[in-house]
Amino acid sequence: MDAVMNRSTYPRIIETIKGKIYKMARPALKHIEAGGNLNWFFRNYFRGRDCKYFSEPTVQLGESEVVPDICVVCDKSKLTETRIIGTPDLVVEILSPSTRKKDIEEKHPLYEEHGVKEYWMVDPVAGFVEIYTLLDSGKYTNLPRSYSLLSDEDKVNLTSDGMHHLIVEEVTSTLFPNLTIQLSELFDYL
Repeated sequence: MDAVMNRSTYPRIIETIKGKIYKMARPALKHIEAGGNLNWFFRNYFRGRDCKYFSEPTVQLGESEVVPDICVVCDKSKLTETRIIGTPDLVVEILSPSTRKKDIEEKHPLYEEHGVKEYWMVDPVAGFVEIYTLLDSGKYTNLPRSYSLLSDEDKVNLTSDGMHHLIVEEVTSTLFPNLTIQLSELFDYL
């Protein structure tokens, strides 16, 4: 007889942020779909380039250890056999109901404090991406660049209301300006 495993029996990811220990459950299906699509885009963009892309690596930032969904590292001296020690250049976190608060309230300031140049928060259910860029002051932009997947009806309404300039159909990295992702491809499951 086959045993049925529920999500609580899968191995958990452990993170420590400023002395707090977090045990994370495995992600839901929309999180996995968005992650798979992002991984495809990042893997293809960074293949053969000097900067390296990683999916779910362990990253040591001072005394904290986090496991972002995606990160990019340009300084190869930060790479060890098992982890990244030091600040990645770009980090992507895919929000989940169980991690949303931590990604916003704990990881956002941690990444800012350690100088992550670009931080993406992706909502796989609502279909939006927020990109925070580190300023020369060492702080993230107050207002992130926000991108939302719009329905055809939303696009028609915006156009008829004279607001077609609000229709943005792709996400572009500030740090890597040739890294462009179509929202309809990123959120193709919605």
